[in-house]
Amino acid sequence: MLKNFNLIKNTLNTFGIQNYKFVYIYSDFRYFFTIFKKNPIKFVDNFISYLLDLDLTIIVPTFTYTTKGIFDVSKTKTNLGFFNKYILKNKKSFRSEHPIFSFAAIGKNKNIVLNVPKNAFGQNSVHDRLFKNNACFLNIGRSLNEGNTLIHQIEKMNNCSYRFEKKFKTKVYKKKKYIGTNYSAFLRKNIHTKMCFNKIYKIIKKKKFFLNYGNDREFSNINLYSYDKFYCCLDKNFKKNKKIFLE
Repeated sequence: MLKNFNLIKNTLNTFGIQNYKFVYIYSDFRYFFTIFKKNPIKFVDNFISYLLDLDLTIIVPTFTYTTKGIFDVSKTKTNLGFFNKYILKNKKSFRSEHPIFSFAAIGKNKNIVLNVPKNAFGQNSVHDRLFKNNACFLNIGRSLNEGNTLIHQIEKMNNCSYRFEKKFKTKVYKKKKYIGTNYSAFLRKNIHTKMCFNKIYKIIKKKKFFLNYGNDREFSNINLYSYDKFYCCLDKNFKKNKKIFLE
């Protein structure tokens, strides 16, 4: 059981997180907030400081799915969890300009999320920039079984048959400056096509590169896994079975 912050650091150090340049985080702190209930914000600040002290750049999704109207990089709030919102509110963080799939980053190499192309996935997207750039994923309190948006990058790069590129008229602004419009997302052709991560998760969790501590059913899990190895595993299995991400 992770009774104190040093145990969390020791777990991540043992997993080798200090050897990476970027860490993309999926989080759900409900379990950890019960342990650090006296001062949960201090826990989050310590967690961020620990990662930044390792010279890591933290990246979190800040998706808003703004398909019409205005998306303001500086003002539009994310629909995602507490940690994502906390990073986004940090004055030192940078945020990408995509109105549907935006990302926030903080740390030495945070400019990786700036000046993104108008397509959410594909060449030069944030996911493409992280590939072969010494990155890792960290799931803390959130099970990988709930999914990972990297599958859409795999689908896009393999030109999957059940998705298509759609442009949106959302107007993007940043600090009152107009950035542009016609940003696109890679959408399902049929809304009744249901996504499923369970099949690939059963494969991933058996891989040596998928490091695990805790129990995801209790939201106490800490999972660290190489971005590149995860990417290659998804790509390899998608090429074998084009329906592996579908129910």
